[in-house]
Amino acid sequence: MIVQFNVKPHKRFERKGADLYHRKNISLYEALMGTAFYVEHLDGKKILVATPPNEVLTPSKNYLNRGKGSHK
Repeated sequence: MIVQFNVKPHKRFERKGADLYHRKNISLYEALMGTAFYVEHLDGKKILVATPPNEVLTPSKNYLNRGKGSHK
C-alpha cells in the first residue's frame, strides 16, 4: 500500500522540512528599536516573538523560537 499526503498551504505559516515559518512586516521604527508581537500557533496558543531592544534588524533575518515545537 502506498499512502501519499498533499500538504495544503496555510494562511499564516509556511513549512520548510520540519520547521514552520511566519512572515511579518514591521515598520522602520520597529526594525531600528525592537519589536514584540504574538503569533497564534497551530494549536491556538499565542507565542510571544520579541527582538532584543535597540538591536537593528537586518532584512530577511530569521529568529528562532526554541522549544515551541515537538521533536519525537
